[in-house]
Amino acid sequence: TLDLARQYDRNIDLLLTDVVMPDLTGPDLVSEIRKLRPELKVLYMSGYSRNVMVEQGVLGQDSTLIVKPFSTHALLTKIRAVLDHENHLPAPAPEYLEIQPGS
Repeated sequence: TLDLARQYDRNIDLLLTDVVMPDLTGPDLVSEIRKLRPELKVLYMSGYSRNVMVEQGVLGQDSTLIVKPFSTHALLTKIRAVLDHENHLPAPAPEYLEIQPGS
């Protein structure tokens, strides 16, 4: 993924990455890619809860996370929320996210 981000000459709208991976953690991957693309929006996914990820220091409190397993609808809704959020800040936590009909 890191090599692709280095070689790809167009905009990357969003990175969806697992938090825990064999060679590099998701946050470490994001840190490396943001050296090249500081505007990168990120959605993490994990089988662990947000509280566990934050308490263990794996994710920052402001990171956007979707917990596995998730439905296609939940994933698409979360991606849309991250992409639509202004100023490249993390999207609101799902419990605060209001979905308007027709959006």
